[in-house]
Amino acid sequence: MKNLFGEKKYPYAFLYVWATLICLFIVFGYVCINGGSALSQWFFSDIWDTGNDFFNCIPAVKGYGLGYWLVGQYPPMAKLFFLLVAHIYSHNNISLDAAIRNSITDPRMQQAALVPFIIFLMLMMIFIIALVSSMFKEEPMAFWIGSSVIGTYSILFAVERGNIILLSFLFLMYFIAYYKSENKILKETAFWALAISAGLKLYPAAFGILLLYEKRWKEAARTILYGILALIIPYLLVARYLPAGEVGSATSSVVEWAKKLAAGLFSVRSLPQQIFFAGSIIIALIGMIFISIKGNKKNWVRMFYAGILAMICGIQFIYAYTYIFMIPALILFLKEERKLDVRNGIYFVLFCIINLPLPIFGVQKYETLPVVGDIKMWGLFVMMILLTVMECFVHKKSEK
Repeated sequence: MKNLFGEKKYPYAFLYVWATLICLFIVFGYVCINGGSALSQWFFSDIWDTGNDFFNCIPAVKGYGLGYWLVGQYPPMAKLFFLLVAHIYSHNNISLDAAIRNSITDPRMQQAALVPFIIFLMLMMIFIIALVSSMFKEEPMAFWIGSSVIGTYSILFAVERGNIILLSFLFLMYFIAYYKSENKILKETAFWALAISAGLKLYPAAFGILLLYEKRWKEAARTILYGILALIIPYLLVARYLPAGEVGSATSSVVEWAKKLAAGLFSVRSLPQQIFFAGSIIIALIGMIFISIKGNKKNWVRMFYAGILAMICGIQFIYAYTYIFMIPALILFLKEERKLDVRNGIYFVLFCIINLPLPIFGVQKYETLPVVGDIKMWGLFVMMILLTVMECFVHKKSEK
């Protein structure tokens, strides 16, 4: 604990750890005072749906239940994952075709289903902490920084939903941690990790732009090849086990995603979200073009635009767990920026708005999503505008 109070090498990391702890204590206190129902104003408002992004996909991948619309959007590798989980169920007398939510047949009510899910979440948290800590090497605050990352609102929201984006993010963090490693094995496995991350959720592939920024053409080409294999190989493995007529091709998820991207501007539910979506595309493109031209040396700035591109590809700004792609930029900002000045201070505040588990409760009108998501959406929009103006136009020379 002494190092937590006294560490000053990473001043913004020091402040962020404390901000996370304070926010979590306030949220916990509010829930204790107002009852557990307050969580429905902070997470997904359907109080009977916790974890169902995970549990709905298990019977769905076998052709049962109402979750097929969800699992149908996933690439073959995600289907392979849920098929493996369904295999566990099949040996524990869990009926996939008769599962009814909130009944005795609900998998969440059964030990053989719930315990593996809890262990899955625990492993995700442990490995994420370990990967983030490794980026700070032997620094005393490394563990605390890693722990604060799993306290980000996007990860907490993904845990509540039980969304497979957690597994995708884990592989993405492995890529972020080691794609510049001097160890050839670690570096090559990092490229595979990005391919697997994209194989689970598709849009983390946007982080491959980091290799293009650095003109690592051969490595980028290999990563693309690995990504193709991450689509084809799982498809060959799962095709024979999925229900007839519901298999889809190895490219079906990509085609479906492309259709949604084309219609993305009109599919969001409100005018502010439409403005946000269209503006994000324009600002992100301007930022990426200028970074490419000027060769900005700040890793966190490049990571920020890669994260924006991933979010645009995800077409899910309205889902709080998508902000998980802002975490790599946050981590590198905390690591690289050590000068306490006004510009960095503003960036830090905006990163806090985007990532912290802010103790703000309420449900969006006409939505099932929390108000805090809207605040993060506009915080991100301001961050995009400010960063693009400051880093691409105001500062003529890139900082080393």
